[in-house]
Amino acid sequence: MQSSNASINPLSPNAPLWSLGFRPFFLLGALISVVLMITWPMFYRGIAPVPSVNVFSWHGHEMIFGYTIAIIAGFLLTAVRNWTGLNTASQSSLMGLALLWLLPRFSPVFAAIAPDLLLPLQILDLLFIPALAFAIGVPIIKSKNWRNLVIVFMLVAFTVLHLAYYLAEWKSQNILFSDASNFISYSTNQPLMLALELIMVLIALIGARVLPMFTRNGTKKFGADQVQPKSYERAPWLLMGLGFLQLFSQLLPWSIVNTLICFAFALALLINLAGWQGKALWKTPLLWVIHIGYFGVATGFIFKGLAQLDIVAQSVWIHTMALLAVGMMTLGFIGRVSLGHTGRALEATPIMVTSYFFMLAAAVIRIAAAFPIVATAMPVTGLWDFAALCWSIAMLLFVIKFTKIMLLPRPA
Repeated sequence: MQSSNASINPLSPNAPLWSLGFRPFFLLGALISVVLMITWPMFYRGIAPVPSVNVFSWHGHEMIFGYTIAIIAGFLLTAVRNWTGLNTASQSSLMGLALLWLLPRFSPVFAAIAPDLLLPLQILDLLFIPALAFAIGVPIIKSKNWRNLVIVFMLVAFTVLHLAYYLAEWKSQNILFSDASNFISYSTNQPLMLALELIMVLIALIGARVLPMFTRNGTKKFGADQVQPKSYERAPWLLMGLGFLQLFSQLLPWSIVNTLICFAFALALLINLAGWQGKALWKTPLLWVIHIGYFGVATGFIFKGLAQLDIVAQSVWIHTMALLAVGMMTLGFIGRVSLGHTGRALEATPIMVTSYFFMLAAAVIRIAAAFPIVATAMPVTGLWDFAALCWSIAMLLFVIKFTKIMLLPRPA
């Protein structure tokens, strides 16, 4: 009896919560994003103390290296076990990994009450992605699952961008450096935008691998038989190549090159996505939410290309990627993965479908706020507030639906 009680206590390393990576990281990631979005209006409205020199870069950092990386961690720790047949972090090691991610999320609080703790927490934050890379890299290498080693290299790239962010942050606050102007000549926004685009490449790669399977399995009950051409098996590598080409093309002095590659990448994504389409998928919320998210990746790069031509503002593509792509895709994935890996039916419940519509509303409102015609018609900060509220409700609904599921053992 004592063992059973201990296994259900979430603070016990043997609890079901710590059995596989998706459980703590999906739940905590969603919960933290609710807190981030609820408090975000207080920061940009000046109601609460600003946690860093640039409140907007702090917001971008937390949504990318706080929320999104947590969801990526939960997915990879779960997927790598399936890909390799070897265990990934669980029990005490998973608890330690989650704690390594969680503690830095409270940096603004510590900055206000104990400023000396801020730098150690930021350094701790830098250690999480390398620890995640090690946790999934070891089983990938042991199993000689070389095709997925690219994921480890992408995590290394995230680590470099994360370090670049903090170096710029420390320079702006005169921390660690007496004069860093000679080798840190960029702002915190640049590594954040590159990290966001790298997330898009990761979504393009993972989506091209799993969306065909998700779509086939999810539409069979409607008598649909969605079989892609054999050439689609090469799509993940083509999309990843175009994605990296887009990233590296930003180093060239000709912005038109990056613009054209953005359009080419978006076109390739849309062509690939069109091969999975069918009327049946729009009857299945677990499918259309992910398809909309994948469409958001393509749309984001179209808007980025237009921004390079000064047709739309930079904020349009940034928030298209952040909300329409990341928001819809992650919300769809965490629900589907959580249902499947806890032995539940792959059916979106009403509360899940409601969360999808709130997330879609958040995306539409925040993207619309970046267009001058909308901004002149109504207060921009009011639109920001409403978008933040919609995101918070969407993620809170996930937490309400899945908390008990994450804390209990998988049904026999």
